[in-house]
Formats: sequence, structure tokens, C-alpha cells
Amino acid sequence: MSKKDKPGSAESAQEQQQKLTIWDRLTDDQRQEVEAAASDYRAFLSSAKTERAVSRLILDAVTEAGFTDLLGSKKITRGGYLSHHG
Repeated sequence: MSKKDKPGSAESAQEQQQKLTIWDRLTDDQRQEVEAAASDYRAFLSSAKTERAVSRLILDAVTEAGFTDLLGSKKITRGGYLSHHG
């Protein structure tokens, strides 16, 4: 008895067509968001060819987001925190 002949294991063509992927379930706006994120990720991969390039891109991104370099600073302002992994 083959796998297709087993009771309950074979699906009809109609059942297979009714299965939707996540992409099929997205709205047009959600698809545009996914495409934008994918485009940004491809751009990142294109410019991040080495560890040094990745470090520079990440540093630029966090600086742009408002984070500051605390290496030269001896004082942390109220509400700030310092995390060191070494």
C-alpha cells in the first residue's frame, strides 16, 4: 500500500488549492511593508560585506536613533544607563 493509498493521507486537489500561504493572507498595505523591509535588508546586505562595514553601519544607525558614545564620558546623566559587555 503506497502513501497515497492510505486512508486520510491523500488530499483532494480542491483541499490543496484552499491552503493559503502567509503571503496570500496579507493585505496590500502589509505586502508593501514586507517589500519595503526586504528592500532595506537587501541594501544592508549589499553594503555590509565585512565585519568593519557592519560595525560602521550599526554605529551610524544607533547614532542616528539618538544614542551617544559614552566611552569618552565619565558622567552618566540621570535616567541614563551604561551597559558593558566584556
